Amino acid sequence: MPDEKIFFQAAVQLAAIPLLIYGLLFESHWLLLSVFMYFVFRYIGITVFYHRMLSHGAGINDISLPTKIVLLLIAFYGSISTPLQMVGIHLQHHKNPDSNLDPHSPLFMGKRVLFTFLWKPTLDRAAIVACGKIKLYEFFRLHFKKLLGAMFLLLLVIDYHLLLFGWLLPAGLTIWSIGYGVYASHKGTSAVETMGWFRDVVLCAGDCHKHDKHHRNPSDVSNEGLITYTISALRNI
Repeated sequence: MPDEKIFFQAAVQLAAIPLLIYGLLFESHWLLLSVFMYFVFRYIGITVFYHRMLSHGAGINDISLPTKIVLLLIAFYGSISTPLQMVGIHLQHHKNPDSNLDPHSPLFMGKRVLFTFLWKPTLDRAAIVACGKIKLYEFFRLHFKKLLGAMFLLLLVIDYHLLLFGWLLPAGLTIWSIGYGVYASHKGTSAVETMGWFRDVVLCAGDCHKHDKHHRNPSDVSNEGLITYTISALRNI
């Protein structure tokens, strides 16, 4: 990942801690918005779109262009990462799980894997080239800082509470959740099938559910409950 992208992602992830404390002490009513947006970012943006649809192709060719753009915006602003970043890192992980070539193996990194900005810059080059040929995805790489800056200024002008609790805090929590999902869903050299409903649903927003099955057949999203229904519903929008 380019250094500037790591910097922005790290800033949002680390800022989530003081923002959460500030919200609990002084703006607790705004935290309801943060919780809602966290699940939008984490489940819709990352679990469904960036992970299952974009990285593994589940239903990606069956959704309309407007739907794809909306999902892409949710995923981008929710994770502070571009489509090329996500696909390059994730497919490299699937090709080389828990090895020296894995960008985020808990086996080698331990708890440091919780901090996504510490992940190894080892990317699946074939995936990067393939995504780079798609103008929509390349647009987010070329205009990364402009897109972030425009959203920052827009929300700041409307209401700084929307900036803090409608975007930055839930995005930071989403990034923490991504790191936690990687850490908790891999034990030793194998993926964990389930971690219990609280960690599966709340902490990982479904991303770690049936994770061993996912590693055995990444493009198969059948019999995965809400994920299956969500992708099916998106095909009809």
